[in-house]
Amino acid sequence: MPARTAAAIGSLLFLLAFLAGALRIYDAQQHAIALEGNRLYSTDSFTVTRDARHVLETIREKAPDARVLKDLADGGRTRAVLAADLSDFDIPVYEGRRFSAEAVGEAIVGADVPVDTRAGRAYVSFDGRDYVVVGRLGLDAESLLAEDTVLSDPALFGVLEETIVVDGPQARDAYVEAFGDDGMTSTARGTTHRTNVDVVSRLILTYGASIVLAGLAYCGVLAHGLLRPYLQTLHILGRSAGRILATPIACLGALWVLAVGLASLVWWLLPVRPAPGTALPATDLALLTAAVGVPFTVTCMTTVARFLKPGNQWN
Repeated sequence: MPARTAAAIGSLLFLLAFLAGALRIYDAQQHAIALEGNRLYSTDSFTVTRDARHVLETIREKAPDARVLKDLADGGRTRAVLAADLSDFDIPVYEGRRFSAEAVGEAIVGADVPVDTRAGRAYVSFDGRDYVVVGRLGLDAESLLAEDTVLSDPALFGVLEETIVVDGPQARDAYVEAFGDDGMTSTARGTTHRTNVDVVSRLILTYGASIVLAGLAYCGVLAHGLLRPYLQTLHILGRSAGRILATPIACLGALWVLAVGLASLVWWLLPVRPAPGTALPATDLALLTAAVGVPFTVTCMTTVARFLKPGNQWN
């Protein structure tokens, strides 16, 4: 494949990767804005009076990412969170990090929450216990959550029934199936139902993703079209079928490396990410490589199979 052609494909992949990264960040930012405006509650959240641990254990199979939050003080400004894996809680932070998977004794606080700094680490106290501050809450220091504190400590949840907020994907359906809908109260309010989030953002993401996928598929087909004359040359020179088959396989690997490398580069070049230090999601990389690799592989294998069929001439 000529160097000029390879550069053209690489440039197109870079632009598509940039658009994909921008769409991912836009989606994350809009989601964070909705969470911030609704006190960290999504449209799936609801309030019930039950034992938090029992609820999580019961719905865990069908809602593995479910979490429970409980108001502790200051009219709900201080809350505790409980989940099987707290790293799945996409809490917006502008500094530091989110909760670790099995976080205990950690806190994420707003910019206006006073902290005590000891030995280079910040702590916040509640009910006689110190919690290490791992992140600052909200999209920036002027966040609506500037006075809020979220603590990760299972000990803050009692063994008896108490008023809690259950949240997370599929959590509502799993809860209704297990316990029924008696006593459930939706917590959705605030910015959750803004037209920009509900309608416009979905249109932008849908059309943008369609353009990216179509562009990546075109890159794959274009790469095949540019490789085809080289495969024909190998055939004319009498190269073995294994050699001819190995050529598109090697090119496929090069395309994947190029796509992943460009996507990773774009991700770190973009000025804003969902949270400091957030890595490019593995699902995005898988979709990216599949979108460019599948059309390339199908067209190449079709061409090679037609060529290798006995009695066929190269067309």
